[in-house]
Amino acid sequence: MISKGNTTKSFGRTINYLMNDPGRYEVLLANGVSEDKQAMIRHFELQATLNKRCKVPALHILLSHHPDDTKKIKGNEMQIIDDWIHELKVKKGIDLYSTQFAIIGHHDRDHMHYHIVANMVTNSGKRLNIDYIGLKMKDISKEITKRYQLTPAVERKYQAAVIENSYQIKRGINQVIQNFREVNRENARDEGIIEIDKLIGAKRHRYKGLSI
Repeated sequence: MISKGNTTKSFGRTINYLMNDPGRYEVLLANGVSEDKQAMIRHFELQATLNKRCKVPALHILLSHHPDDTKKIKGNEMQIIDDWIHELKVKKGIDLYSTQFAIIGHHDRDHMHYHIVANMVTNSGKRLNIDYIGLKMKDISKEITKRYQLTPAVERKYQAAVIENSYQIKRGINQVIQNFREVNRENARDEGIIEIDKLIGAKRHRYKGLSI
């Protein structure tokens, strides 16, 4: 399981991208917002007005699974995601249920992946604490990977062999991350939450692992 995250200024730009093709996505859960695209954007934006100091109110998280895990995950998607969110709260103190969020599943690739859009302004008007969220999500993803016996991260010393035999898999996963970067790049806050450009840019030719 790979987990990536970023914050952006625009709910509209992010959600319009994620929900631009009815045949490509499915709203798996809408917590505090409508499942309708335009209504969802309005609900997110309305709550964001509770805290004018939060200039970058949209949190966008990508969760992606290895293609080999598709059969194992099928039918358990929401249980796995719910466990991931629960552990993020209990063990890392990031409570998505304290704010609005939507989980959008994409099925346009050979591996299952999901996008979580959450409001950085909580239901009480406070700012969601996401300090070191990248490291925290990585720890939780490793734990969930072990719990459900999913494909673990590939250690660096074995990466050469994996590159040789897994180019298409790597390219598919990289494309999802590339799309994630494109939708966030214009409005992304550069505070070291996630350095997507480093993953896809200077070290793009290096395999970064099929799961984290």
